[in-house]
Formats: sequence, C-alpha cells, structure tokens
Amino acid sequence: KLWHPDDVEMVQNALSDVFETGGKYDLDHRIVQADGTIRIVHEQAELQYNDDGKPLRLFGPVQDVTELRTAQGELRLSEERFRTAFNAGGTGMVMSDNEGRYVEANRAFCDFVGYELEELQKKTSRDLTHPDDRPIYDELRDGLRSEDRVNIREKRYVRKDGETVWAITTGARVVDQRTGDVVGIS
Repeated sequence: KLWHPDDVEMVQNALSDVFETGGKYDLDHRIVQADGTIRIVHEQAELQYNDDGKPLRLFGPVQDVTELRTAQGELRLSEERFRTAFNAGGTGMVMSDNEGRYVEANRAFCDFVGYELEELQKKTSRDLTHPDDRPIYDELRDGLRSEDRVNIREKRYVRKDGETVWAITTGARVVDQRTGDVVGIS
C-alpha cells in the first residue's frame, strides 16, 4: 500500500504498458509513507529480461521530488496571480525590455494610448513620450538600468490619435536571474 490510493490506477496502467510494450516509463506519482506522510516521487524504469527473453525486473531510479513539485506549483500560482492582476487590472501596465521596447501591455494601457499590443511591440516607451517629457523618460530608463529602485514620475504620453494624455508612471526593474536581462514593469 505504498502508492497513494488516488494514483494506484495510473501507476498500474503505466506498469501494464511497460510489460505489454517492453518499453520504459517515466512517471510522477504520490506515495504514502508508513507514518502517513505523502511524498511525490519521480520514477523512471526500464524492463530487463532474463536469458530466455522473459521479463525479469524493472530497473531504474526513484527520486523524491516533493519539494521540487511543491515549488513548481507555487511558482505557477504566483505567475497566474501576476498574469491575472496584469491583464484584468483597470490600471495600465506594461513590460518593456532593457531598450524600452514594449514586450507586454494590458488592455487598460492599450486603450489609454490608443494602440493595439501588436503595434506597441514595434515601439518604445520613448516613442510614446511627449517630446517635452523625454528627459524625464531618459532619467527613468537610466535609473531602471542601473539601480534596483522604483521610479515614480508624472509625464505625458502622445496617443496614436495625437492627443496628449497625462499619467503618473511608476517603473520598477526586474532582472531575469537566468539571463541577466533587465525588464521594466510600469
């Protein structure tokens, strides 16, 4: 009774497939330890045969991946929360790369500046900044490139239809730990 009751059928089906096809399996499932603790294990197994060609045993590693899967689940939840707040928020939000090019924008920002996301992705934040406010933009960008701080400024945007609109802009720097790329969120 090592397998978690809800995973028994899945594990049995995987094992049946291996014995029917002579292949391998690669599976995550839960186990119940003697003290009742539930752990998640990752198993990889290959069927080994005796000299007569009959299945002898399954051979392969079993690794406890409970902490990894828990962390992955928490990361997915965090990403989902951010994505929901970003997309559903009534306040305009954008993500831009280190050069200020728009990477993502929510509907509220697109409506605010009059551009669709695909159009914005061909522009930089500086392109939409009122010419008189470009020094403010340059100061914000330079600050985000060099420091881990939040910048708050009032500035004007020029909408697609040419109208000038005011906004209070908050910019924050996020560094991708894998690549070192800097992403601005405002």
